[in-house]
Amino acid sequence: MGSDQRSPLVVLEARGHAGRLTYLLGSPATDAAVVVEALQGLCPDVVLIPLREHRPVVTTAGKVALSTRHRAVTVNDLPGQARAVMAALARARADEHLALQVILGPRRIPLAVPTQSPSSMVVPWYQVAWYGNGQTIDTEKRTALRNKVSEAGFACTIRLGVTAPTPRRRELLLLGLMAALRASEAPGVQLRLNREAANRLTAATAPWRWPLRLGVHEVLALSGWPLSGPGKDDDLPGMPPSHPVVLPPLPVTGKAERVLALSTAPGPVQPLHLPIREQLKHLHVLGPTGVGKSTLLAHLALADIEAGRGLVVIEPKGALVDDILARIPKHRQDDVVVLDPADLIAPVGLNPLAGGHGRRPEVVVDALLAVFHQLWADAWGPRTQDILHAALLTLARRSDASLVMLPLLLTNPGFRRSLTHRAIAEDPVALGSFWAWYEQLSDAERAAAIAPVMNKLRAFLLRPAMRAVVGQVQPRFTLRQVFTERKILLVPLSKGTVGPEAAALLGSLVVADLWQATLERTTMPENRRHPVHVIIDEVQDYLRLPTDLADALAQARGLGVGFTLAHQYLDQLPAGMRSAILGNARSRVCFQLPPSDAAVMAKGHPELTADDFTSLGAFHVCASLHRQPERPVRLRTNRTAPEGQQLNPRTAPSKPGTLRPPTRGDRSRPGRPRHRDTGGSE
Repeated sequence: MGSDQRSPLVVLEARGHAGRLTYLLGSPATDAAVVVEALQGLCPDVVLIPLREHRPVVTTAGKVALSTRHRAVTVNDLPGQARAVMAALARARADEHLALQVILGPRRIPLAVPTQSPSSMVVPWYQVAWYGNGQTIDTEKRTALRNKVSEAGFACTIRLGVTAPTPRRRELLLLGLMAALRASEAPGVQLRLNREAANRLTAATAPWRWPLRLGVHEVLALSGWPLSGPGKDDDLPGMPPSHPVVLPPLPVTGKAERVLALSTAPGPVQPLHLPIREQLKHLHVLGPTGVGKSTLLAHLALADIEAGRGLVVIEPKGALVDDILARIPKHRQDDVVVLDPADLIAPVGLNPLAGGHGRRPEVVVDALLAVFHQLWADAWGPRTQDILHAALLTLARRSDASLVMLPLLLTNPGFRRSLTHRAIAEDPVALGSFWAWYEQLSDAERAAAIAPVMNKLRAFLLRPAMRAVVGQVQPRFTLRQVFTERKILLVPLSKGTVGPEAAALLGSLVVADLWQATLERTTMPENRRHPVHVIIDEVQDYLRLPTDLADALAQARGLGVGFTLAHQYLDQLPAGMRSAILGNARSRVCFQLPPSDAAVMAKGHPELTADDFTSLGAFHVCASLHRQPERPVRLRTNRTAPEGQQLNPRTAPSKPGTLRPPTRGDRSRPGRPRHRDTGGSE
């Protein structure tokens, strides 16, 4: 700006009040657009907020004068000089205002200082008139003058103003600010404070005669605006903490939908949207317990519910499901299905062996084997693989089978013969030869062969709650209905209720069945694949697919299924899952992170450091969306709205709603009554 001769008058004002600093920028109304355009061109991230009310007036003012116009103030430590001025401004208390005003007037172009310069360049006119102009400037004065005029600058004035309860306090604040400015004094140049009318500072009146000529670096030294040294990010006096950094989001284009969070950047509250087309490219949510992760997931779920989309939510505690259930809109209540293994009366069932709709038994069994293999990898061997493969395939070929039958198939000869005769007839080469081998084993050999399998199966089949879910041969609800009827499936898997192993198995079976339903969309025209959103909290416990996860995420995107994968820290994830999620989830939301995770998340984002992630507060996030991958932004999410009302980041409802949302125990859900003797269901 100092070299632009077209630039208009500019007012820079720094104000201290209640220990905080405020920076104001002003210009004549006719030139405001020019100043704003120039500033935003130089500083794209700057946020300008229109001043809606008058500034507090000052009661006492002064103006700064220099002892000479031919020497520059020191500019050797601009960050340190700015810090000193900021510290002086920040001393103003809650009932005080302290102002430093710099008015930049006409521009001054750089000047050359010849070696044989006459003395008239640096001495007063009356000395030239008395002694003549025959002398030349000595080397020291010529160097000082060259430093002063060799860069572009401004004709300007500097004013100080204060409002305080007592004259003594006003004097102390003004003298303290003046002392900070005097840190810029240099040999041969001193700063003085002269009287000035207070109303001239309040009105930002340009002087009739400009008293100062300052280069651009001198303006920086004396203006009190925040500067940071190379490689330094220390907190500055009177300013918010340097971490987490505040970056405003880019302007929203297109239809606004699915508010993710609200920007914390200065200025009007700006929502950040995650359109469903971006959700289909998958979202990764990372953050420990207690920072607001579940609240964000509830926001996303309820946005899809309100929009009429199919939704699946799998989570390990039940609190997220309860929050969503309490806020289901009335027009979607009939679409809700809660698959809750803790339901002791009529649980919703899941039969992962069920075929139909073009789902081949071999594909169904491959998905189940992948789940069992990843769950029981430490005890998995070739014989376990062989026995489970044949037994599951035998059951999957029938329409009246469930996982509860698996132990009976392996241990009860009469039951086994009733189920295997048809499989042997249909597949004598594979299943026929396996069951022939199995039958010729002695009881002791058979018991030893199936012991690893039975040990694992008992871990969940001994629980009546699990048998009631996976023991239903023909459940009234299938996951396919999420895609065909846009149902809302909520799966609370409280480890304290069903046990950690059983919860992990049931969640993994739901995800595996969901993946099979996703693949069935390949036969559907693309324009009929309405978006479906799958939210998995503590994803490492449940995501076990029969294919590479990176390929699965890429394939799901094309089939209209978007995953939101949430967990607490990166070391929870196996290496393959970690690389797949980091590489294929195109949007990411990070809550407060431990140092190790923060260092990973900061890579590739020069605007951020690990400290920006570790210093986030509760309900605050750093987010990077697919539409602006190079620019993560800092945001805040909102707390949960009252029951019966939808979560809305833009407004906080003040009164509970009057809806009567479904609950986990609602008997209108599509479950089947349990048998009290076996724990299974009708």
